[in-house]
Formats: sequence, C-alpha cells, structure tokens
Amino acid sequence: MPLKPHPPGTFGPYWTIRGTVGGRRFSRSTKTTVKSRAESLRIKWEAELEDRRIHGLNATASFAEAVIWYLDDGGDERFLRALVDHFGDRRLADIGQADLDDAARALYPNAAAATWNRQVHTPFIALYNLAVAKDAAPPRKWRRPRGHDRQPVIRWLWPAEVEACIRAAPPHGRTALELFVGAGFREQEGVGLEWADVRLVGDQGEAWTLKTKTDAPRRVDLFPRTVAALRAAQEVNGDRGRVLVNGGGGDFVLQPDGGGALRTLLNTIAKDAGVDPFGAHILRHTWATWRYACTMDPLDLKAAGGWKSLPMVERYVHLAPRTLAGELTAYGWDARLFSETDRVKNWSETTSDQKGSVVSMR
Repeated sequence: MPLKPHPPGTFGPYWTIRGTVGGRRFSRSTKTTVKSRAESLRIKWEAELEDRRIHGLNATASFAEAVIWYLDDGGDERFLRALVDHFGDRRLADIGQADLDDAARALYPNAAAATWNRQVHTPFIALYNLAVAKDAAPPRKWRRPRGHDRQPVIRWLWPAEVEACIRAAPPHGRTALELFVGAGFREQEGVGLEWADVRLVGDQGEAWTLKTKTDAPRRVDLFPRTVAALRAAQEVNGDRGRVLVNGGGGDFVLQPDGGGALRTLLNTIAKDAGVDPFGAHILRHTWATWRYACTMDPLDLKAAGGWKSLPMVERYVHLAPRTLAGELTAYGWDARLFSETDRVKNWSETTSDQKGSVVSMR
C-alpha cells in the first residue's frame, strides 16, 4: 500500500508516515504537527522510495545516508557537520570532482590545500568509498587538492620563549604549558587527561594516554618541574576529573576547526609574553625538537611521541643549534632524565621513600 500520514498521538507526538512501497515497509516521524508539512514529506518520501525501487540503491543513495553508514562503521565525525550542511540529501551518484572541490572552497575559503584535504576531501572520500563497498555508489577516482602534501614550515619555541609565557600565564595556563611542553601531548590527549591516569611519586611522574590518535595507549614521562606544576594544580582543583581546566574550573571543549577556549588561552598568553601566537600543535613540535636535542635518539622519540613511523618523527623534529641541549638543561627540560638506565635508577631511589607522595592510577 502507498504511504499514509497518521496524526499526532497515533504513533507519537508528531505526524508519522507509514506504509509499503515496492515491498519495502516504511515508517518515519515527520517531526512536525502541521498536516500540510507532513503531507509534503509523504509525497517526497514516497517518490524517493519509488525512485529507488526502479533505479536501485547504487543510483539513489544520498550523502546523508552515507554519513550514517560511515559513523556506524566507526568513522571520525570531526569534520562531517560542515559536509552534511553543504551536501545534505544530494545523491552520491550526482556528486563529482568539481562538486567536491567547490565544497572545499565554499566551506573554508581562506584555507590552504592541506586543510581542504584534511577537512573535506579525506572524510568525503572515506565515506564515499564505504558507500561503494556497499554497492550504494558508483566507483570513482578522486583527486586531492594540488599541493595538499606539501609540508608547511611549523615553528617551535625556544626555552626562553616558553619561560616568558609561563611567567605571563594565569595559574591554569601555567599548568597547560608545563603539561604540553613537558609531555608532548596532542591537543585532544592533553585536554582529555584525567588525574586517574597520572602517577606522581616524589618529584617523578608518569601520565598514561589511553585514547590516542593512533589507537595505541602510551606512557609519558613527566619532568620534575611538570610534576611540581601538577601538584600545585591538585592543591587548587583536587585530584578528580580532568587535569586541565579552564579559567572557570570547567573542562576545555575542543572545536572542529581547532579553536576554542584553549586556543584563546594560549593566544592571550603569547600576546602578554611578547611571543608570536602558537597552539598546542606547535608545543608538540617544540617538545619533539627539545627531546631529540637532548637524547639524539629517534627511536626513543618515536616511542615517547606515539608515532608509528620514523618519517612521522622527522616531521616534528626541527633543525636546532648544538647549544639547545645545554639551554634545556639550565631550564629543567633535560630529557636525558628519561633514558632507560637513568629512569630505572631515579624511580628505584624515589619509590624507596614515598613520604607525602600522591599516587593515582586506574
């Protein structure tokens, strides 16, 4: 039987469209109490179902449907909202290379090719290929934006710049700086770190990141000065919940475009310190460059940073003068503390006398 509208109160608070088209049962809420709007949706949905019956899923599947399949398959939802707003219910079969390129320019008009690739082309191609695997879209080869793989020049901070920022920062900002510079966290890892995943013993410390970009949990050594900063934060905020909090004591919320309260905080600190603006990603480059300057050990850095390959390590380590290791030692950032021999020695000495220590681990 064709689709029929059922008034509010029959199957829920809104008009509901139910019926069978081409042997396929259908039931969907219109999310409206207006009869004329419900009737318009009935006509639209019935036409779509009839079209699919005649032409098949491959020719009629929509972008919105592909998004649902992609998320159900465990896909990353970070950049999908903008794409859904742009493509909506358009048929996948009707979306071509020019449409994809136009979407990137429309959604991020001032962005570089690498941003278009990361936030538009990569998620779109991933969900489109999943639709192809489901026989819901015709196979296609997609081109990435020209220059998308060109590596941008990313700066790193000198020890003196970091110290100037720490002096200029409010208490919660000092904690964030000490943690990101001292542990090399990705932005999402740092703001998501909980006290239950931190272990402080004397002036030694460890943090465990259980949810990482590469899905591989890892342990991060903490410098004595970072441990001191975390203990100071514990005295003010307690040792429950998130380690990093905003100025009001709440959690930092990340935005899809990398903005949000943390970026605003770091930009304000940089301005007050007379340093060029930076974000958590630049602090990760800083940490990697500093650690390598001290250890000269790429395998150590690969494991500590949670990277899967040495080429990825090379992206984060920047050319630095031979004197950098000495500067880092003077400021308390000497990563040679974490060489395997010294680390075992330091922990064995520290754990033999744990008076006044704080231990918190899941």
